[in-house]
Amino acid sequence: MRNRILAALVTTSFLAAGAAFAADSSSSTAPSTDHTQPAMTAPVSSPATTPSTMASDTMKLSTAKGIVKSFDAKTRTLTLKDDQAFTLDEGLKGTDLKKDQNVALTFKADGQKKIVTQYTIEKAEKAPVQG
Repeated sequence: MRNRILAALVTTSFLAAGAAFAADSSSSTAPSTDHTQPAMTAPVSSPATTPSTMASDTMKLSTAKGIVKSFDAKTRTLTLKDDQAFTLDEGLKGTDLKKDQNVALTFKADGQKKIVTQYTIEKAEKAPVQG
């Protein structure tokens, strides 16, 4: 008889503990309906904010005007008649740059290198006709 009572007590305590656990776990695993807290996500680094592009974005743009002395398409190097040398940015081809053309340049300085971001070929001014 003692064994039966002991077995009944053990079974009852397991059932009671299981029911209490089930009631507790159902409330803690239910999805939250509180939408006031934003979901936590890892910070994302976009290309515009990487250290290598931050430096180029903060470089000051400058302008220059002059007459083309030479243009090397392989190295993308443009030299003006006053011996200023510039490198065309990778997006610029420069195939229309010819010797003795008047050009207006927009460039950024990257250390000792001047990188042209935009250029315009200007019409040469005609000398006044004297008669």
